[in-house]
Amino acid sequence: MKVVLEQLTKRFDELVAVNNLNLEIKEGEIVSLLGPSGCGKTTTLNMIAGFERPTEGAVYFDDRNMNNVHPKNRNVGMVFQEYAIFTTMTAFENIAFGLRVRKLPKTEITETVERIAESLNLTDTLHKNINKLNLSELQRVAMARTLSTQPSLLLLDEPLSNLDASLREKTRVELNRLHDRWGITMVYVTHDQTEAISLSSRIAVMSAGKLQQFETPEIIYKRPANLFVAQFIGNPPSNILEGAIKESEGNWYFDTYGFRLDISNLRNEFSKVKHCEKAALGFRAEDIGVRMSRENGEYTAGTIYNLELLGYESIVDIKLAKTIIRALVPQNFHAVPGDTAFFKVTAEKVNLFDLETGKNFLS
Repeated sequence: MKVVLEQLTKRFDELVAVNNLNLEIKEGEIVSLLGPSGCGKTTTLNMIAGFERPTEGAVYFDDRNMNNVHPKNRNVGMVFQEYAIFTTMTAFENIAFGLRVRKLPKTEITETVERIAESLNLTDTLHKNINKLNLSELQRVAMARTLSTQPSLLLLDEPLSNLDASLREKTRVELNRLHDRWGITMVYVTHDQTEAISLSSRIAVMSAGKLQQFETPEIIYKRPANLFVAQFIGNPPSNILEGAIKESEGNWYFDTYGFRLDISNLRNEFSKVKHCEKAALGFRAEDIGVRMSRENGEYTAGTIYNLELLGYESIVDIKLAKTIIRALVPQNFHAVPGDTAFFKVTAEKVNLFDLETGKNFLS
C-alpha cells in the first residue's frame, strides 16, 4: 500500500502539532518519522491510523482519501510502546486472538499463527505463559498479534523504547527479517536515530511539527538539509563552526577563529553564493585528522580538552577559541587535557550552511 500525506496539518487549539506535512511513502517501504519529543511524529501516525482527524489536508491510501474512513475499516495494524498483552493467555493465544474474533477455522488460525511466529523467531515460545517471556519476546508477540490480521500497512509507535540496548538490537534484526519476508509497508515512529538509520528505506526528520528532510539515511547523514538535521543526526553530531565564506586571490575559503579551510573545490556546488559573512561549516568527527605534531601548514593548532575511550576508537575534544571540535581517533591515540594537537578537516566531506536560514548551501 502506498501512503500519501498531502498538506497535512493538525491543530490543538493554538498549538500546531503538524504543519503542512507532505510525504509520499512507497509501497513496501519502511519509513521512519524521526525527531525529538513534541515534534509531531506520533500525531502524524495517529492521523494515518484514523485516531486523529486532520485539521487541514488529507491522508491517502493509494489513491483513496481516508479522512472520513473509520480506523477499523483502514486495514491498518498498529504496535504501540506498551505491549497490551493478555497476561492470562499463552503467546499462541495472544497471537490468535484477532483471528478467533473473526471466527476463522481452527486449522487456518493454527497455520497463520505458526507462520507469523516463525517470521518473528517465536516458534519456541508459542505455548509459554506470558510471564515466562522476556521484553523482546513480549514485543514480538504484540507485533505478531497485529500481523495475524494481515494489515496492508503496519504502524509502529516507538515499539522498542522499553527494551534494553541488546534486546533492541535483536528486535531490530527481527523487524528487518520480517520486512524482507513480507514486504509490508511500515511507518515507524522513533526518537532514536540508530533505529531509524538501521531500519529505514527513508527517514522523515521532523521538528516543531515541520518536515526538515525526507531522504535516505545515507543522504541525511552526508548532506543534511539544514543545521537542525546536522546537529540532530549522528553520534556525535556534526561539528559546527560559525564564520564567513570569503574569496581571496581567486580561491574560496571558510574563515573563523584563526581556522581557514580552502573550499574552492566546492565552488560549483554553491555557485549562487558569493561572500557570506554569516555562514557555518559542518563536518563529521570521522572527517578530521588529528596529530600531536604539525606535519604541514594544512593542520590547525588546538588544545586537547577531553579524551573519551569508546573501545575500538576514541573521541577527542579539541578546543579552538570558544568552540569544541570532536574527532574520532584510533584507540592507541594518546593525549591529556592541555596538550597541543593539530587537526585537519577533509574539505570534500564538509557542509556549508547559511546561518540566517539554517539551510545547507550544498543540498
